[in-house]
Amino acid sequence: MHIAIDMDGTLAEHPKEFAQLMVTLLLANNYITILPGSMAPNNEPFRLNQLATLGITEDMYSELTVCYGQSLDEVGQRKGEFCRDRKVDMLFEDMPIYLRYVRSISPQTVCWLAFA
Repeated sequence: MHIAIDMDGTLAEHPKEFAQLMVTLLLANNYITILPGSMAPNNEPFRLNQLATLGITEDMYSELTVCYGQSLDEVGQRKGEFCRDRKVDMLFEDMPIYLRYVRSISPQTVCWLAFA
């Protein structure tokens, strides 16, 4: 399976729980993408530092992909396209607007709304 996990409001709010989940999923040969949205270009270094600060090391996930956009709608569109194009099976996300885009663009992706 391919599982994507948002950062702000999701992984960043529950780092210990998601770290445990990610390790378990990787041991079962699943693919894990950390999938934050951003309106600030080129913020991969910030995200890598954020992950390290949360105790999330590179051996706990498969890739980091930042979905850029100039608005919430554009970020949602990018997340939906990523899930469709990369055949994401499951997404953990805290923003209902992004989940609406993912459900519309990538209906095969199971969406989980994470609460802080």
